[in-house]
Amino acid sequence: MRADTARPLGRVGDMKIPELDLPHVMLATGEDAQLARAVEAGLYAHHLLEEGRLDPLLPAVVALGRRAAERFAWVGIRMALKYARRTAYLSGLPEDELFQDGCVAVGEAIRRYDHARGIRFSTFVHEYLMRELADGGRHWIGRPTVSRADRRAARMAVRAMDARGLADSESAVDTVVTAMGLSPTAARRGRIRHVSLDVALESTGLAHLSYEPCHGQGLDFLTLLVPRHRRLLQLRFGLTGQARTLAEIAQIMQASPSTVSRWEREALEAARLLLAGERTTAAAAYSEAAAAVG
Repeated sequence: MRADTARPLGRVGDMKIPELDLPHVMLATGEDAQLARAVEAGLYAHHLLEEGRLDPLLPAVVALGRRAAERFAWVGIRMALKYARRTAYLSGLPEDELFQDGCVAVGEAIRRYDHARGIRFSTFVHEYLMRELADGGRHWIGRPTVSRADRRAARMAVRAMDARGLADSESAVDTVVTAMGLSPTAARRGRIRHVSLDVALESTGLAHLSYEPCHGQGLDFLTLLVPRHRRLLQLRFGLTGQARTLAEIAQIMQASPSTVSRWEREALEAARLLLAGERTTAAAAYSEAAAAVG
C-alpha cells in the first residue's frame, strides 16, 4: 500500500534501498555455458526426483544446479540494484519496488537463458532488466505524472530555500520558484513523493495503528473438490499430515505415477478455478466439468 504525499525532494530518503553487501561475482569466459548446463541438469534432476526416480546421484546434480543458479542470480541482482537506482532517480518512482521488479526479471532471465545462442548472461539479463525497468509503467497507475522538468524545478526550489534559510512550506516554494522564473505548479508536482503508508501514518501520529494479520486463504474450498482431487492435494502438500511424493501417493491411491501426476495437474487447476472466481459460480462450473469427465 502506498500514499502519495508532497515531500521536499532531496531531503527525505523514503523508500530507498539500504546499502546491501552483495557478493561481487564475475563470470569468466565460457563460465556462462557451464553454469547454464548445470542449471538445466539440476532442473531435470529435480523433475526426475519428483517423478519418483531413485538415483543417488540426482540430489547432487540438483544441488550443483542450485549453486550455478545462485551465481547467475548474484550477477543479475547487482545489475538490478544499479538499474533500479538509476530508474528511480530519473523517474521519481519508488526505488525498492523497482528493485523488486528487477529481481523478478533476473529470475525469469535465469530460467530462459540459452547459452547455445552465444550470448553472455550479463547481456541477456541486461535486456530483461531494461524491458522491465524502462519506464516502471505499472507504478504510475493512479498517480500524477511528474516530468523531469518538474523534478528539476523542485530540486532548484529546495536549494534556493536552503540558501535563503527559509522553512519548508508551499508558500516559500512558490516565492523562490517565481523569483527564478519557473512554474510553481511544476515545482509542486515535482515535490510529490511516493512513500510507504507506514511512513504516512507515522507522520500523522497514527503509528500505533496496526493491521490485522492475514493467515492465508483457508482450506474450506477443498470441500468443493471431488474426493479424488481433495485426497491428492491433502497428501501432496501435507494438509492432513506428512507431505508425500508422487511415488508414495501412487502407492496409496493404487495408480501409476504418471496417472497421479495428471490427477495433480487437474486438482491444482480445479483449486485455482475455485480460488480465482466467485465461489458459488466457480463450484458450479467445476462440478459440471468433473461430471463430464466422470
